[in-house]
Amino acid sequence: MKKTGSVFFLTVVLFVSLISACKSAPPAVPAQEPAPAAPVVQAAPAPEPVAATKPVDQALTDLRDRTEALRTEGLKYGLDAYKSDRWAEAESARNAGIAAYGTDYDEAQSRFGTAIGLYESIRDESFKEIAGDLEKSLADARAAAVDAGAGAQYPEYIAQADAAAAAFRTSLDSADFPSAYDAGQIALMRYRTLERLLVALENQQKIDKNGFQTYDPDDYAVSVQKREEAASAYGTADAAAYEAALEAVNRGVLVLDAGFMAWSADARTRCDDTRMLCDSIRARKSMTGAYDDAVSQYLAAEAAGQGKKWEAAYASYSVAVESFSRVFEEATLKKNAADLAISNAKNRQAESTSLAARADELAPLPEDASGYSEEPMIIEPAATAEPAAGLVVEEDAK
Repeated sequence: MKKTGSVFFLTVVLFVSLISACKSAPPAVPAQEPAPAAPVVQAAPAPEPVAATKPVDQALTDLRDRTEALRTEGLKYGLDAYKSDRWAEAESARNAGIAAYGTDYDEAQSRFGTAIGLYESIRDESFKEIAGDLEKSLADARAAAVDAGAGAQYPEYIAQADAAAAAFRTSLDSADFPSAYDAGQIALMRYRTLERLLVALENQQKIDKNGFQTYDPDDYAVSVQKREEAASAYGTADAAAYEAALEAVNRGVLVLDAGFMAWSADARTRCDDTRMLCDSIRARKSMTGAYDDAVSQYLAAEAAGQGKKWEAAYASYSVAVESFSRVFEEATLKKNAADLAISNAKNRQAESTSLAARADELAPLPEDASGYSEEPMIIEPAATAEPAAGLVVEEDAK
């Protein structure tokens, strides 16, 4: 009985639910076509890291380090400018090797090998050419030092320069080009330092002899100091010795210029005064060549002074003064001789006129005599005057 009641109850509940559903259902909507789906864009796969074809080992690292060492050496000696085209090829190969290092063993190995070959050929060829030029420079520098008196004044210094030159040639024979270059540069610097030391010493002696230190005492003191520094540093600090020697020479030249400039001013004044004396007696007319030579020396002195070459200016002014003085003296002698000749001629003419007057008193000529004239007779001086035949000139007894 309980079972039948339960079934009946479930049936009633189901019937009521169906009726409720029918009453609340919305009206039907016409079916629509679905919108087309947007295309799906596939993302590009991330690039896979390129694995090295072969792990970097010590051999490849050694190639890289050798490349860098040769490059550094070339830059040190300026070979990038000496062989610029081939240097650019070496740089390109080296850069490609660096880029491939750690990613492409074979590429890096090949590029480093190419770069090494180029750097080495550039170095060897350049050093051979440089060595020839350096050898000539060494010979010229040594000759200049010897001519300046290095052998007598600084024999131990020239021996040190010769030792560096010998080291240069030894390294060159053994194809150790970098060592040869360095030794050659040291030898060249020592020879040139030695020559400048001697020039500085000569300048100082000239300054002392002429008393020029009073015209520029500050530069004189620096010149002496730098010469002593150069001599002290020679052979141990060659670069410092060379710079000090240069400074000693330059400061000494300033002192010499100050002294010779003052002397030139005085010589120019004397030259102008002497030239005025020459012009006062018209010396150029009687001594044209010598006068023009003196003027040329004067103009050379003026040009040297404008170029600040005061020692040369003083020398030319001095020659001009001597030349003008000589012109004046010789022109004066000529003028005096001419004046004396004119005076003597006048005296002889007066004497001849007096003798003629006396002769006329003793034996007057007829007025219509041939050759007779009232005009005074001018008698030219002669080297030897012979009386005319048949004519006897008597002098009055005193």
